[in-house]
This record gives sequence, structure tokens and C-alpha cells, in this order.
Amino acid sequence: MKALKEKGYPEPNLEVSDTGFLVATFTLSGPPTRQSLRTYAEEALLIIRNTMHPHQVVKSYRVTLNGPSPGPGLIRRYGVARYIEGYQVTWEPAD
Repeated sequence: MKALKEKGYPEPNLEVSDTGFLVATFTLSGPPTRQSLRTYAEEALLIIRNTMHPHQVVKSYRVTLNGPSPGPGLIRRYGVARYIEGYQVTWEPAD
């Protein structure tokens, strides 16, 4: 996604979930602070939403932040930001 790249974000894995959310999953390489995770997720979510909004493809968005895998088949989840049109962006840390 060009808009993310212009802001310095890596390419996420994008998919539309069964519940209709456009889900962008980022795998981060280092141990960020809690506040930087929230800021990262919310900014990425808004970039994606603002890029997709004119096309009206979806009305619900989710950004999932994962860290380096702690082992084969394991996922280290940092948290999730969500936005549903008409509501506020929410942040749910993994802890």
C-alpha cells in the first residue's frame, strides 16, 4: 500500500475477515514501548482507512501488531487497534 510506504510503514499482510473487517497485520522487529505500539497501530489504521474510504470497500478496520515469534508456530501479539465507521478508534493491548 503506497500510502503506508510513504509514511515509513512496512507492507502489512492484508485480508478481509469473515466478520467484514479489513485486517492489516504488521510484524515488528523490536520491543517497542506500550505508547509507541498504540500510536503505531492507530496511525497505520487511519492511513489505511483514509486510503480505502473513498472506495467504500469495507467499513470496519483492524490493525494487529505482532512481534518476533518466540518459537516455531508461536505468535507474539502486542495488541490490536479497531475502527468501525461512526465510532472511535480503540486500542486493546495484548496483556
